[in-house]
Amino acid sequence: MKSLEHILILVFAIFISEISAAKFVKSPTEITAIEGGMVMLRCRFTDGNSRLRRTWTNGTSVIYADATKYSFDPRITLDVNNAQEYSVQLNRITAYDEGKYTCTLYHGREMEMSINLKVNVPARFTSQVSQDLILDEGGKGALTCMATGKPEPKITWRHLVPSADGNRGTGPHLPLSGITREGAGIYECTADNKIAAPVTHRIRVIVRYPPELNMYKTDNDVSQALGQETVLQCTTSAVPVPSITWHHSGYVYEGKRPTNRIRVLNIKQGNTVTSKLIIKQVALDDFGNFVCVATNRMGTINTTVVLKRVIPEETRPPPHVVFAGFQNRANGQKSDKEDGDGNSGKSSIKIQTFTKLFAIFSPLLGLKIVTMFHI
Repeated sequence: MKSLEHILILVFAIFISEISAAKFVKSPTEITAIEGGMVMLRCRFTDGNSRLRRTWTNGTSVIYADATKYSFDPRITLDVNNAQEYSVQLNRITAYDEGKYTCTLYHGREMEMSINLKVNVPARFTSQVSQDLILDEGGKGALTCMATGKPEPKITWRHLVPSADGNRGTGPHLPLSGITREGAGIYECTADNKIAAPVTHRIRVIVRYPPELNMYKTDNDVSQALGQETVLQCTTSAVPVPSITWHHSGYVYEGKRPTNRIRVLNIKQGNTVTSKLIIKQVALDDFGNFVCVATNRMGTINTTVVLKRVIPEETRPPPHVVFAGFQNRANGQKSDKEDGDGNSGKSSIKIQTFTKLFAIFSPLLGLKIVTMFHI
C-alpha cells in the first residue's frame, strides 16, 4: 500500500515539476497589421515538452487544438508546433480578423497568453462620390467624396483645371455657391489616413452660360467692290457651344446649307466659335446689313456686320502725259493741202477728236488749254 502511495506521489511530483517548469516567453500583447497583409501569432514557452496540450482560440472559437484545425478559414495555417513554440499564421487579413487571440497550454491547469490584433485599413472611397456636375452660372451645388478606412481618412479638395489653386476645403462635401464660369473645370478630392498611398477622385464641373461676343474678333463693317470675294466674321463663346446663323434680306445662311456663292465656315476652339460668312462674288443685293446670331439653351445674342460697296477709281494717265501726247499728235498732222494722199479729212477728224477729249478731261485733271487748233 505504501509502495502505491510512493508511486502516486512520484507521478504527482513529476507532473507538478513539468507544469511549473513551462513558462511563456515574453512577447507583444498587441500587433497591428494592414488589411491585405500577413501576420504571425507566436506562442513561445520554455521548458515545455511534447505532452503539453495546447490550443489557439479567437474569442470563443477554437482555431487549432494541438495539430488539429477546427477553423474552416483557409487563410489560417499552423506554422510551428513543437516543445517550445505553438504559432499560427493569418494571410490576406481583413478588418473582420481584428480581435483577441489566445494561446492556452493545458496540463492539469491552464496557462494563457493573449494577443490583441488590430487591423489598419487603407483609405478607399465608397459609392457615395460625385460624378460630373453641370450647373448654370450663378447657381449652387455640392461635390461629395465619402471614404472609409482605419484610422478614419482625412479628405481634402483641390481645383486642378484650369489651374491648380491649392486647398479648396476639407471634409466629405465641397459646397459650390454662386458659381461662375471660372469655377468650371476639374476638381480633385484626396482621402488619406497615412496607412497606404492616398487615393484620389476627379470630378468635372461644367458651368453653362449664354453666348457672349468677342468684339476684338468680330467685324463692324467690311468694304468690298462688286464681283470680289469677301469674308464677314463674328466670334462668340458660350457653354454649351452656340450654334451660329447669318441673316440678310430675309435669307438665313448656316454651315450646313451653303449656296453657290455664299457659305458659312464655323471654327470651334474649346467654348469659342468663330463664324465666317464667305461670299465668293459680291453682288449688288449683298450690300447692306448681315446679322450674326449665336444661340444656345442659355440664351441668344446677335450683332450686325455692314457690307459696304467700294467703287474703284478709274485708271488715268498723269496729266502731263495726256497733254504732251495730245500736242504731239496735233503738231504731227499735215494740212489738207499738204496731204497728197487725200487723207486731209481723216486728219481733221483726229484733231477734232483730241480737242474734244482734252476739253473734257482737262478740268478734271486741273489743266488749262494753252493751244487752240483750227481746222
